[in-house]
Amino acid sequence: MNRNKNNKWDRCLYPFEIGCCIKVYPNDTYFKYGIVVDETEHGIFVEWQKVHPESNYKVEEVSYFPWNDVSFTIVSKLLLHNEL
Repeated sequence: MNRNKNNKWDRCLYPFEIGCCIKVYPNDTYFKYGIVVDETEHGIFVEWQKVHPESNYKVEEVSYFPWNDVSFTIVSKLLLHNEL
């Protein structure tokens, strides 16, 4: 989905692209790294690449997070799946 400066949901603080690698911090203390596979007006879809063993998430699963319930850090736009 193309973001537009005129849209209220445009996230200037999140200049990421589909396919970039992010570290996600939703609601727990365990590390989770994933690839952005899609974004919508309401949230983000992440495919997990590396997760803490105690986390409830599994590698290669896709999770959805609404914008108002997720924070993340961009790890690298060029990081390949097997380099995590």
